[in-house]
Amino acid sequence: MIKDTGDQISGDILIVDDTPANIGVLHKTLEPHGHKIFISSSGIGALNFLENNSPDLILLDIMMPGMDGFETCEKIKDNEKTKNIPIIFITAVSETDSIVKGFQLGALDYITKPFRQEEVVARVGTQLRLKKAMMELRGVNAMLEGMAYESSTSYSQLSDELHVKIQSAIKIEEKLKLYVGHLESKITELGESLERFNR
Repeated sequence: MIKDTGDQISGDILIVDDTPANIGVLHKTLEPHGHKIFISSSGIGALNFLENNSPDLILLDIMMPGMDGFETCEKIKDNEKTKNIPIIFITAVSETDSIVKGFQLGALDYITKPFRQEEVVARVGTQLRLKKAMMELRGVNAMLEGMAYESSTSYSQLSDELHVKIQSAIKIEEKLKLYVGHLESKITELGESLERFNR
């Protein structure tokens, strides 16, 4: 769960890397900043973990035996349940093609090895803030949609009530017309009677 105190933001982070030394450095770098760290040493292990858990961020090594980071990322992004979890690739590869491929698969950032602690903390913090902002935006959108639905429903109810009142007014008007016609008829008869009486 993302926690933001203003000065510091923290969240649940899954590190996926087959090299214990890399995991150790990242764990040592991130834990003091309040992050809760989960670890998987393979892409398959990460997918199994994600079946029952939803971390706020995934740090994913590209070069792993078996299922590499690209394939793991693709499977995460293809899953409706996990597709919105932000991914930062971990790579020792400096080739532009690998970084571009990572972005094309849905990763949002990358960290190169050897790690620079300040850079790791900054990039992780940036992605957590972006995710928090997106969650807040989705909440606002949901609230606005709810308000629009309520307004639409209220408008529909008001429209129905107005229609009933208009129909009622039409009926009253018809009755008044009949009553006025009846009165006019009586007045005419009374006038005729008075004329006969005066003769």
